Amino acid sequence: MQLMVAFDGRLSKTGAMLPPLGPQGLSIAEALEWLRLSMPPARRCLRWWSDMDYPLAGAHLVDLSFQGVVDTDLHSVIRAPLHTSRHAKSTMLTLLEAQDGVAPLDVAIEAIVSRIGDLRAAIRETLRAKGVIRRETEPLIWGFVQLRTSPGAAPKAAGLRAALTGLIEGEELPSPEEAALISLLHASGKIAEMLGVPKPRAWLARHETRIAAIHRMDLVGQTVSATVTAMRARLAAYLLRPEAGMKGHAGAGWEWRCFWPGEASIALPPPLDLAGKGVEEPEEAAADTYLFLHGKRDNIKFRGKGLKVKPVIEAFDEFSAFGSSSKVAFPVRAERLMEIFPRFNEIEVKLRTREDMLAALSASGYRPGVVTVQKARREYRAILGVKIELARLEVQGRIFHSLSLESRFLTALRVLCRNVPVGDGIVAGYAAFLERMALGRA
Repeated sequence: MQLMVAFDGRLSKTGAMLPPLGPQGLSIAEALEWLRLSMPPARRCLRWWSDMDYPLAGAHLVDLSFQGVVDTDLHSVIRAPLHTSRHAKSTMLTLLEAQDGVAPLDVAIEAIVSRIGDLRAAIRETLRAKGVIRRETEPLIWGFVQLRTSPGAAPKAAGLRAALTGLIEGEELPSPEEAALISLLHASGKIAEMLGVPKPRAWLARHETRIAAIHRMDLVGQTVSATVTAMRARLAAYLLRPEAGMKGHAGAGWEWRCFWPGEASIALPPPLDLAGKGVEEPEEAAADTYLFLHGKRDNIKFRGKGLKVKPVIEAFDEFSAFGSSSKVAFPVRAERLMEIFPRFNEIEVKLRTREDMLAALSASGYRPGVVTVQKARREYRAILGVKIELARLEVQGRIFHSLSLESRFLTALRVLCRNVPVGDGIVAGYAAFLERMALGRA
């Protein structure tokens, strides 16, 4: 008798003992991430990383459903009234709490995707603790390290693939967890690649009916997988075009930035792929004096006898689009600064010094603050030409590390930054971060 299923601790076709799939072993999300981590190394495109994010978010949602933490229907996720969960910090659960316990299914998945780096970090840690993977870190600079992972037991990873392939090619009934895992693999659009089958297109054509049948076996997995497929298709249709040619029209420069306390160790995920490329710029050190105003995200510095202003054209969520920098020298008439400070339309005086301008800002209802930042930084390049800055800051006697991503292509930032494990970091632009520092909130 051919052994097809090997998630209950039995031997796989390869003879390797597999961890069980379910409450006593691997979660669906852990199994899915294990498969990804055990794939042969290769240069991955932006679309590939995006395609991996959504199924993992779906797997996390299915796990929470199987644990009784949430309920799902065709359109919504509902927080269960009584629950216990090891995923207490899930961004989706935070979303449900803010929305009276109910959220649209696609919105819930997008909330998980927005912090997929934190979820991956937690999954990697549990897989490491279970001996499933090995984790290595390569020091970069200051508190930053480049994360590397590899299968802790390659035969077991091969056994997992063989067991899943056997379920698809055979006739045995999968458990609900197995059916959900196969369904989510299919929703990724990479099931044949993830399972490492030869001649992927021919294999998919032969087993399409069987995969569809398994997809229908578990209602939760079926519903979540269908939503994941639709969300992936939507993103690819509207937002992943720049990767093909990288030309397009000139546009604003988008930025995402995060700050961590100096004692923290920050593990950069493989999509950023900074180490060993030989493309980092020389280290720069400087002292900058920033002007921040409550409610404004513009990057404003005092430089010499004037200002250097990098204005925000658009800001949403954690992203800011900056326009070209400009310089203003003192003395200057207040009305000339109306594009930067619109409330100056009522002021008709000449601002001769920094102190004059701060007084005018206060009189106009702004709440200005000034902070000096000692900064050392180094720049790198990631995929799609995304510029990465790693920095060490000293602000008001405290040390912080900062990571920023910059690109003309917002989608590249959205995919890359969500893979960063933020943890206890503060996601904000300089203006918002320094305001928090001045108010004692950082």
